[in-house]
Amino acid sequence: MKVDSRAAKPTTDDPTPEDRVSAVFTDYVEAGEGPRWFLRRPRLAAGLIHDLARLPRHTVRPGGGPSGRSLRAALPADRPLSRALGHRAVLDLPATVAEYVDGHSKQTLRRKVRKARAQGITWKPVTRPEERRKLLAEAEDWERSLPAAHREADNSDLERHDLWLVALAQDGRPLLLAVIPYDDGWAVLRYFRSIGAGPEQSNARYLMMQVVAEELIDRGVRHLVDAVAPHRLPNGLRHFQRMLGFRIVRVRVA
Repeated sequence: MKVDSRAAKPTTDDPTPEDRVSAVFTDYVEAGEGPRWFLRRPRLAAGLIHDLARLPRHTVRPGGGPSGRSLRAALPADRPLSRALGHRAVLDLPATVAEYVDGHSKQTLRRKVRKARAQGITWKPVTRPEERRKLLAEAEDWERSLPAAHREADNSDLERHDLWLVALAQDGRPLLLAVIPYDDGWAVLRYFRSIGAGPEQSNARYLMMQVVAEELIDRGVRHLVDAVAPHRLPNGLRHFQRMLGFRIVRVRVA
């Protein structure tokens, strides 16, 4: 997608401000230059600021419990610039999971979920503390084996959250672990990690996003926010999110 910060008369084919923001982040990640990117591309940087200011904005009021604190930690800090331009990738959830999986844009999701079920992949909630600890240890062991592993990640808060979900292979092997705090209509994609690599894990990611959506809808949640800022995501992961319906919006903490 060509990124152009110039104003233009809109047509049905014109990219939206959100489209342009996402395209700029793709360029930022591909360049691998970090903050120098802004100095070397001043026009794109100015266009990014202009488009961020035009994004829809949500106001979030996190509670004081563990889930509310996790939500607050996932959102932009309450500073003047963040109040104006702070943003995250958010999935707006409809009233039913049938509405979520419907439509042309969810064809890949539906196809991957069918493949997962054909492979015998199932899922279940994880409620026992000892099972939670075992699964988290397996997930962290796998992450430490990867070249780009987040070796300093602090997951000590996960045990305080209620919604733990695991995807299981037909032979009982764990394929993916998800921990999702939720608070007053909002939830955080706090932990969503494959355990191992291969077609099963790939298909399990789609299945579990559908499961997460269904579980949150049943709990009255209407917005799921990614804890990682969009420009820090690998481009492949951001593409995965967009196929699932995540979009970049401004988020303000009240």
